[in-house]
Amino acid sequence: MIKQTKTVWWKILLTWLAIFLVIYVLIRATTTDFTAVDDATIQKSPLREGAFRQNCPHTIQGNPNATLVIKYFDNPYCPWCRKEEPILMKLEKEIGNLYRMERYDIRYCTKQVNQYKIAGTPTFIFIGKGEGTNGSDMQLRRDGYQEESDVTDIICTMSKGC
Repeated sequence: MIKQTKTVWWKILLTWLAIFLVIYVLIRATTTDFTAVDDATIQKSPLREGAFRQNCPHTIQGNPNATLVIKYFDNPYCPWCRKEEPILMKLEKEIGNLYRMERYDIRYCTKQVNQYKIAGTPTFIFIGKGEGTNGSDMQLRRDGYQEESDVTDIICTMSKGC
């Protein structure tokens, strides 16, 4: 009787272990690889941590006279922001003359977070000065991670550049 009980417990334990292993493998297979962005890239970018992030905006990039303003809400601990960072750095080098980007850390810029009803990061608010009806400002919002081609299309369309 004792020998049968030990065998049953081992089978139950192995079954649960197998279930756990399958779930773990499935989760790992479906998650995005955030390690593609190395720390050296982050240290060169405005996403790095520092006291300067308490300013609102903490960083202004691009053309200060551009008619397209991008308000970008981030957080240095956000994995999607880390993934977005190399794209933003590349766009600044290639077409940074078409826009002015204002970066806001959601932990410190509560006034702007409340004004634009920011619920998560990253979030983009594109504002085309005088591009709306009757010369009003046109706004476009994009929540979450954005592919490079999508951000480029929006910048080119709203700035009438590229």
